[in-house]
Amino acid sequence: MRHLASWVHRPADPGHLALQKGLRVAIAAPLTFAFLLEVVGSGEAALFGAFGAFAFLGFADFGGAPWPRARAYLTLAAVGAALVGLGTLVSGHAWLAAGVMVVVGFTIRFAGFFGGSCNAAVSPAILSFVLGATVEGSASDIGPRAGGWVLAGVVATVLATVLWPRRPRLATRAAAGRACEAL
Repeated sequence: MRHLASWVHRPADPGHLALQKGLRVAIAAPLTFAFLLEVVGSGEAALFGAFGAFAFLGFADFGGAPWPRARAYLTLAAVGAALVGLGTLVSGHAWLAAGVMVVVGFTIRFAGFFGGSCNAAVSPAILSFVLGATVEGSASDIGPRAGGWVLAGVVATVLATVLWPRRPRLATRAAAGRACEAL
């Protein structure tokens, strides 16, 4: 048995980054969903808020200092709200939604080539459009849907900057600075 255990690879999670990321999602998604469903009373907003919380904290992982990180999350919330609205407008017509998805997907993927925050925002941005386009709705549904997405963005911004903020670049810069001083 000891021999068998020696070649079994266990994935490492140095610093428990994956655990922290998962816990942030586990806190944000149900709380956002419950608030929007029970307090606000909107099933549409609750659906988009829960998916938004998962997209923001599960897919987008913006690094760096707190203010640029918060700005990236809030920018994604605004762009995602617009994409939710666009997806909602085309949701009643499958062929139109598919055609618009080609343009939206290409544009978002192309923007991801700029790197950094743009690259980290690709999957959540695409999800915002796809969710709006696949859950059929009318123009009157845009407000609650976009509102749920934006609330998820605000919750994600707070949790990502306050609760276990990820700052490996800052740690790397500090270590590089110490190494330069030592030399």
